[in-house]
Amino acid sequence: MQKHARTITEHARLCIPDIVNASNADDLFKRFYGKRPCLFYFGRGALWHAMKAMALSAADNIIVPAYHCGVEIETIVMAGTHVRYYEVQEDLTIDQNGLASLMDAGTKALLLIHYFGFPHPVETIKQLCVSRNIFLIEDCCHALFSCYRGKPLGSFGDMAIFSQRKTLPLPDGGALLVNNPALKTSPPTGKPGEFVAIKKALGMVARTTFHLDKGTKLPPPLSIIAATVDRIIAKRVGIRYSAGQEVTEDRCTLAMSQTSTWFMNGIRPALIIEKRRSNYLWLARNLRNSTCVKLMKNELPDGVCPLFFPIMIKGCNRQQFQDRLFSAGITTFIFGKELHESLPARRFPGAEKLSQRVLCLPVHQGLSHSELAYMVNTIQRITQELEHGDHH
Repeated sequence: MQKHARTITEHARLCIPDIVNASNADDLFKRFYGKRPCLFYFGRGALWHAMKAMALSAADNIIVPAYHCGVEIETIVMAGTHVRYYEVQEDLTIDQNGLASLMDAGTKALLLIHYFGFPHPVETIKQLCVSRNIFLIEDCCHALFSCYRGKPLGSFGDMAIFSQRKTLPLPDGGALLVNNPALKTSPPTGKPGEFVAIKKALGMVARTTFHLDKGTKLPPPLSIIAATVDRIIAKRVGIRYSAGQEVTEDRCTLAMSQTSTWFMNGIRPALIIEKRRSNYLWLARNLRNSTCVKLMKNELPDGVCPLFFPIMIKGCNRQQFQDRLFSAGITTFIFGKELHESLPARRFPGAEKLSQRVLCLPVHQGLSHSELAYMVNTIQRITQELEHGDHH
């Protein structure tokens, strides 16, 4: 597939100023959330430690959303308990009565995913959990810096998990915030290779500088340098940790790299929030519903720091639509493309529809106005072509 020279990435890009602003002094979570978390290499590590904090048994169950990425469900299963699924509607809302009907004496916790940074009515759901004496775990992997009624998401549940590298340009990074003093967690025991994090960070900067997406090979001499560094790292530290879908206890006990921690602590949240909200609102004003595209969230509530701009592809093939965007130099993201194998087939039509049709457009802080305009014009062109039967 021939790809356009322009590259718009789905996630924020690491730039030289991010490295220059790196800080070893001021903790980002302490500034924004008022407390320091346990920092992990992956968000799944944070969730695994949250499971361990609840002292689960094989007879217990956790209530989880049917619309998910799969990694979080596999992490819960690996921790040694059962899952019960609740439906997620096409508009990303959930039925609270349905939640209550799933709770029984064996229910230990409810996992609540704040999709793409948009909050559920978390205060009401928290009250339900308290009334049933179960823990509430907020999955804020999409919702770093998002707030609900003036209070940060992640502050309502007994625990909250984060994946900072989804919002921020970091080589790695997950976090666990514990709000319930009765829950005791242990810090991560594994140390990641700093050489790996540094090498990955340099690769991210190189791709930003040369406008390359993550699937494009580095040009010489960068490719030669990268291969040499890879060999040195492999010889010195062995395992090269990636951001893949694997869930193992070894990966779940890794700490966040010091390299990523420095980059994270140099971040100014207010600037990230302002830019992401501005980009989202610009797309909401300029994108239109069509026979192929349905806007899912064209309103942006106060306090929301959006991870993506979600649209629903209808009347045409989502993969074809995504491929055409990629050919034009626009990388998009699909959340929940592969639902966990334990989800019963055809029992949750809302979640299955979301899994099959949602496409996430970038709104990250590295986007310029011209890139947003190019994205809108490209979507309009692709839509017109597909409407007129051009399937090539």
